[in-house]
Amino acid sequence: MSRSGSVGTPMVEFESVNLPELLNGLEDYDLSGHPFVDIVSLSYDSRTVEAGTLFFCIPGLRFDGHEFAGDAVARGAVALCVQRPLALPVPQDRGSRCEIGHGSDGSDVLR
Repeated sequence: MSRSGSVGTPMVEFESVNLPELLNGLEDYDLSGHPFVDIVSLSYDSRTVEAGTLFFCIPGLRFDGHEFAGDAVARGAVALCVQRPLALPVPQDRGSRCEIGHGSDGSDVLR
């Protein structure tokens, strides 16, 4: 797995993996919709989404990622990690808990 772009870029790219395989091992994941989509990247910033992205809808202090989920799907997101269900035509994981932290080098870390 490698980071795309410079330190702090909210996108991680990797070889294609099926969504259930990616979530395997996480406690309490809860998928809705057709889960068998291939994921090639992860992002929590809708501006960096490309075809095959799993988009994380993370509420922040200033913005709530759920507000940008529609844009992420329009840009190519094939699945969402959400805290509440959204009326969008892609699989959604409502069980995994995600948050943004900071790595030792100051970069954003999705955990």
